[in-house]
Amino acid sequence: MLNQEKTNRAAASDGKLTSKRSAVADLVTRGRKNPLWMGLPRRLLHLREGAGLTLMELGEIASVAHSTIRNIELGRTSPGIDTAERIAAALGVSPCWFAFGPEGDSPFRQKLPQSRLIPGDPDVRVGLCDFMARYQGCSARVQALRQEKGFTLRGLAELANKRMTRRHKTRTSAISYQVVYNTEAGRNAPRVDTLEAIALALDVSACFLAYGEEPTSEVAAGDPPKAA
Repeated sequence: MLNQEKTNRAAASDGKLTSKRSAVADLVTRGRKNPLWMGLPRRLLHLREGAGLTLMELGEIASVAHSTIRNIELGRTSPGIDTAERIAAALGVSPCWFAFGPEGDSPFRQKLPQSRLIPGDPDVRVGLCDFMARYQGCSARVQALRQEKGFTLRGLAELANKRMTRRHKTRTSAISYQVVYNTEAGRNAPRVDTLEAIALALDVSACFLAYGEEPTSEVAAGDPPKAA
């Protein structure tokens, strides 16, 4: 009986510690983190539900198939930067924040200072923002930075491929020479996961590479920027 009481007290103490850590986790980033794009499904679901939109309604506003939006929310697919921008415009938020979160405007770093606070979700402004097709400048930015840093197409592909998380490094998601070539040629808009890996290889922010958004000074708290 005594041992059981000790076990129960220990479990209760662990529960309090877990609750406290969970409360802090939303404010402080500690240790290693996932790629920035992996928060996109959560951002999409919270924004869509916050706006009171069904999958069909958001799909119509964004000109994106509702099945595509559903698969993004469920984490079944990683959208292209063009699709992400369309959905962001429909919801009235920055495509940078929508695709890559509050840290997307700076080069990815595996660790962040523990004092950095993570902002909450922005307000939804359905129908108030136009689709600007900022993603179209991505091809020129990738090519210019690759040449500036002295990478061949194959060399950049190999380095970017190493940046892919082990979980997504499969035959269908690996970055090949052809993927980089098609991106630079403007034949296909890269997926957000592919774009982030290329940005990491080039040591630039994913937001700049995808949408041309220049790095901004670090913001300790407050809402992420809204679309212009």
